[in-house]
Amino acid sequence: KCLFYTFCTIKAFFYTFCTIKAFFYTFCTIKAFFYTFCTIKAFFYTFCTHHVISTPCYKHTML
Repeated sequence: KCLFYTFCTIKAFFYTFCTIKAFFYTFCTIKAFFYTFCTIKAFFYTFCTHHVISTPCYKHTML
């Protein structure tokens, strides 16, 4: 019985840990969504920068 309660305590601790992890992963998902949005923006800005560099006007300014 004592061993059973120890097992239950370990399980209880494990489930508490899972709840904390679940909360953390939810937070991570929000962060992941935000970072994905940032990556899309970064890609967009990289594309814009590339477009600006490739324009003759920019090349003329650099020369």
